[in-house]
Amino acid sequence: MIDVRSNINEVMRGMRKHRRQIPFAASQAINDTTKDARQSIIKDVQHKQRGKATWWKNRSTGILREFAKKNKLWGSVYTKMHWARLQYEGGTKTPHRGKSIAVPTDKAPKAKKYRKPGGVKQYLSEKKKGVFATPSGVYKSKGRKGSKYSERLFAFVKRAHIQKAKGVLRDFDTVAEKVARRRFVLHFRKRIERAIKTARR
Repeated sequence: MIDVRSNINEVMRGMRKHRRQIPFAASQAINDTTKDARQSIIKDVQHKQRGKATWWKNRSTGILREFAKKNKLWGSVYTKMHWARLQYEGGTKTPHRGKSIAVPTDKAPKAKKYRKPGGVKQYLSEKKKGVFATPSGVYKSKGRKGSKYSERLFAFVKRAHIQKAKGVLRDFDTVAEKVARRRFVLHFRKRIERAIKTARR
């Protein structure tokens, strides 16, 4: 989660005359800034996206915003997709549910549906000939009677290292922080000017 907060007390010291307008203007400026940060992150993700999926558009789990209010002067940009950071920034993956991770070997089926979350479960449910599972992975029997052997298709591991996506120069936090530093003051200036003009009417 990426927070965008405002130092409201410091700002108020220099604007005591318009003290009442500051919290509302600041909350709007924070929301404007988180909107910019979200758009910048999405632009980066689109540039690095390996497939055609648009997961960031999902209103429940994609790249989302928490809005600031005049009595809660902070906002955030976040995602509920547990794998999002790992896919784009790299790192160590641990089981999100269950006790292990299914890692495809070079013998694993190439179809994308078997390589995404829940793919191994789907593969096993199809009860393909010669396919079976053990605590160490998913295997497929090969060869003819008398010379049979098994190939491991997926290995079950406790953790796996995920490589950083190609072309990734900045992580999500760096993108958002850069936007916040560059845009918040501009947004706040516009919002406070508008608030003062409105208050004079």
